[in-house]
Amino acid sequence: MKAIEPTPFKIDVKLVAALCKFAVTESELDFSFISCYQEKIMKLKVLNPSLVPVKVQSSFLSETKNPISSFHIRDLIAISSSPVGDIIHIDTPRSDKTSRNVSAGTTRKSKKPTGHLDHHAPKLLDSLESVCPSNKSSPSPSMTESEGEEEPKIVPPPFSVSPTDEVTIDPLESCVYSIKFRPTQEFSYGASLGFFRIPSDPDSDLTSHYCTLEGSGSMPCLHMEVPESALATTPEIEARVSARTNEAGITRFRVLVFNVLGDNDSHIMNIRMTNISSTKVTYSWKHMGNIRTTYLSESCVADPCTMECTEKPDGRLSPGNQNIVSFTFHPFTLGISECHYKLLLNNENIVDFLFVGVAREPRVCLSNKFLKLSSTFASILSSDSIFIKNKEPYELNFQFIASSLCSEGKQEVLEVFPFAGTLAPNSITPIKIQFVPRSSGDVVFHVQCSISKRSTPLELDVSCRVYSVNVEVTLISDLGENMKLYPFPAVTNTYTVGRINVNVRQIYCYRISNLSLKGMAYEWNARYIKKSSLVIKVDIPIGRVPPQASVSGQFSVLVKRDSEFNADFLELQIKHGPLYKIQLEGIARDLPYQIYPKVVDFASCLITAEEVVGGTDDQDRTKYNMIVQCKNHSHEHVLIENYFEDTEWLHVDVLNDSIPPYEIGMILFTFNPICSMIYRESVKLIINGKYEETIKVSGKGVELKVRFVNNERVIDFGDIKLGEKSVVRKTLQLLNESDGSVSLSLHLCSDRKPDPLASKIDHTGSKQLTHPECCDKNEQFKVLPQTLELDAKEAKFITVRCKPKYMERDVELWLVAVFESIQKSLCLVKAHVTGIKFMLDRDLISFNPTQRTCVTHERLILINDGDVGSRFEWTINQRPSYFKISPTRGYSKPNSVVHFNVEFSPASQILYLSCKAYCKLEKYTTLELTMSGSCVTMPKSHEVIEFSIPVRTTATRTITKAYPPAGTLEPYLTGHYYSGVNHLYGAETHPTTLAYEITYAPLVMTPQYGYHFGYLKLRGDQNKHYMFRMVGKSLPPLPNETIRSSLPALKPYVQPLVATNWLAYNQLFVCYYNFIPEGSQGKKENYLSAEMREHVLLP
Repeated sequence: MKAIEPTPFKIDVKLVAALCKFAVTESELDFSFISCYQEKIMKLKVLNPSLVPVKVQSSFLSETKNPISSFHIRDLIAISSSPVGDIIHIDTPRSDKTSRNVSAGTTRKSKKPTGHLDHHAPKLLDSLESVCPSNKSSPSPSMTESEGEEEPKIVPPPFSVSPTDEVTIDPLESCVYSIKFRPTQEFSYGASLGFFRIPSDPDSDLTSHYCTLEGSGSMPCLHMEVPESALATTPEIEARVSARTNEAGITRFRVLVFNVLGDNDSHIMNIRMTNISSTKVTYSWKHMGNIRTTYLSESCVADPCTMECTEKPDGRLSPGNQNIVSFTFHPFTLGISECHYKLLLNNENIVDFLFVGVAREPRVCLSNKFLKLSSTFASILSSDSIFIKNKEPYELNFQFIASSLCSEGKQEVLEVFPFAGTLAPNSITPIKIQFVPRSSGDVVFHVQCSISKRSTPLELDVSCRVYSVNVEVTLISDLGENMKLYPFPAVTNTYTVGRINVNVRQIYCYRISNLSLKGMAYEWNARYIKKSSLVIKVDIPIGRVPPQASVSGQFSVLVKRDSEFNADFLELQIKHGPLYKIQLEGIARDLPYQIYPKVVDFASCLITAEEVVGGTDDQDRTKYNMIVQCKNHSHEHVLIENYFEDTEWLHVDVLNDSIPPYEIGMILFTFNPICSMIYRESVKLIINGKYEETIKVSGKGVELKVRFVNNERVIDFGDIKLGEKSVVRKTLQLLNESDGSVSLSLHLCSDRKPDPLASKIDHTGSKQLTHPECCDKNEQFKVLPQTLELDAKEAKFITVRCKPKYMERDVELWLVAVFESIQKSLCLVKAHVTGIKFMLDRDLISFNPTQRTCVTHERLILINDGDVGSRFEWTINQRPSYFKISPTRGYSKPNSVVHFNVEFSPASQILYLSCKAYCKLEKYTTLELTMSGSCVTMPKSHEVIEFSIPVRTTATRTITKAYPPAGTLEPYLTGHYYSGVNHLYGAETHPTTLAYEITYAPLVMTPQYGYHFGYLKLRGDQNKHYMFRMVGKSLPPLPNETIRSSLPALKPYVQPLVATNWLAYNQLFVCYYNFIPEGSQGKKENYLSAEMREHVLLP
């Protein structure tokens, strides 16, 4: 075969330069004889016929002005929406400076344009700036030359172009420029407008195109400044003005428009009239009558005066002066009204004005007029959204009519959100519609929404189909998988049975959930094809489901011969509800055994081995087990052989190697994930030496990933005052980012955040504590719920609650989540429970027996354990008073103590004396103190009882006396650190022995030569008394605990030390420590270290 030779050919490539051309939409740009201070705008279109984008910049190259030589007709009135600004007259004599700057018929050149035009564009000209004197009279000859010369006024250039910035024109597209001409003098103006194409390459040539602009100004008598909306006309208004001009025989109408919404309010147009001539002008507005044109309602009758001049219809204006004339429009109906006015100037010139009033409804509509909500069930929400479109540049109010939200003939109510509100200018407002039906059927609503300044409301038809019951049907396979069923005919549910044994009935489960508020009936039916080998049986074919409940049942499938089936159906009919169709498909084979399930899926399992304290021993890991059953259908034993080699993550144990006839054997699968990954394995079993069965095992190891949705690290309750709030709560949302479900136990731990290296430390000989054993229980803070079940990617709310019961400063608790052996700190809970709390160190002071004219002293302490200071004052309820407290009044600072000296000085002998003293505190309750004592002749003590014990320990002594047979024996005990218990032995009515037990419990140490004294007096009849004296010595404290441990080298050991507060109020502990290593033999090495807070407040 002959090879084909390549044929050369030539391609001509022609580069078409990108051109920038311009074209005018009108035949020409006409700016001739425009009234001064009145603007005219015309459009200029610049085309890009090339195939590449073009960058274009516009600029004026030259501007000229010359006196007008030809005769023209002047307009007496100039109308614009911009203010007149400074008034300049051409007939005013010019100064020498003015004639030097600008001369008629000359052209001035400007500087170069900036940017890319520096080396391409020709020299441009400055904007036209003429300097002219003001309209004031010339100075008198007596004035000096410096006083007569005035500052010149800058004349703005008459031509301007928009846009002025650099513009990029796409291929085959155009850009429209707006050219505005606003003369301020009666001159003929000219300008050259240039368009420059900016090349992408700075070295290439600049392409430019020019447009010549010409215009002339005509100086009127008056300038009228009106709102911009008054100049906005439509083709319909222009046609009406033309027709009205022909009917009236008037050469020209000047048109002003009232464009209003609605027909209820009056609208005012303010016109600012300025005399821009050099002579005085008188004016007068004459009303020539209303003209009725078109109304939206033909039954309306025109009002004789819909427009009137309400302010300054007549006046006189000096040169440069202004007046504001007001016109009021009264729309009595929607439509277009016209009113003819004549403006008489200097009693000889007449200008005809036509005021056009357009009263219309606002342009507001709904996104659609018909809305069909999704079908739902009774008491189940169905919702959708619509939009209200406001096409007006004004704010409008809307409100739905409440009566239209009710259905016709039924007690059904539709909800809209928001019900009322404001529509922003040129906006789209979303409206949410919700419907919760009460009964079944088709429901229709005719919704109406009223709009401000609109006579008729907006209408919307909403429909919804409601079923009588809300039901969910779920099939449950032998693997535990759930399959949700959907109603027919939308979906035909296909359920794969798989491979089953012939003549072995397979059982499957179903669940019917009724979510509606009333019960519903159901019925199962089987639909077979011709010559089907299937037999389907339902345990409860007909039944009823109660309201908001579920019913579970079973159905079985039996195949009579070897076959493949896929055309048999099982139907579930819900009364007054949907129909469900289930298509069964599978394969039936005749085997002597049956293994199920064939697929073992452990799904997502959490990894716990890496977090176990003490290493990664296999016995500490969390293991997941599943059972596979093998049923023997034959008359002989079934033997199972396992040829699978166990791996690190999967263990297979055959629990029954030989299965007796018609019994079931079990195979145990143990899944032990070691890292975060997906596991898959196929386990092969040999049955009876000739059948091979494959069981697919899969699972996934996942890590515990739980966090708060908003990533809260610190929950700060701030300052919580006692008594103000009973309970303070903080709600958080906890998210499970793991791929598996977790069961968490939540605790508030007072310990510090767990060290991430703690899992790598071998705590030899130490006991591992779990929450909440490792921390003190805090009665004020609690987390709810304490146990939480979270599915994969599920978030639930938890609440941290504080119920203040007592003051607690600088509370710091860690919120810890515990999953089996995993502990994870979620966040830190901080709070400061404050309040007012005062107490006395004791509420009873019992003085020792005191002789007359002697004084006994005791010490009393007022403790301010709160965060607020308060003034105090003591009062003693006794006259005459033998007790004194000093100081009697003062101020207690927060977190401080006040010491008082209590004196007892009896003036006469008395056996027993007691009284009460009250300490009145600001913003707190009154504290009560009981004082007691006696003044007797001191008998000699029968016995001295001595105590000598370490501080914060106790010692007990017992005094025994015979009880008098006819009389009493009463004990009286005094002393600050002494307490006693009286015991009587014998008959209840006639005791024989008295045993008094004295306990000495010192809380503070005694000085070197000081003691704690106390007295016990046993008072009997006939002045028969027994006196005992107690002398107590409080020694330095003993060590709380002696700890001796034999520890391995190079491994840390932590030992907590516990301090106990014996008092009923907070006190400050200062910690000192000194380490003396035994056997150091003078070495300076110290093998001990400590972490402690130097100042610890313990309650």
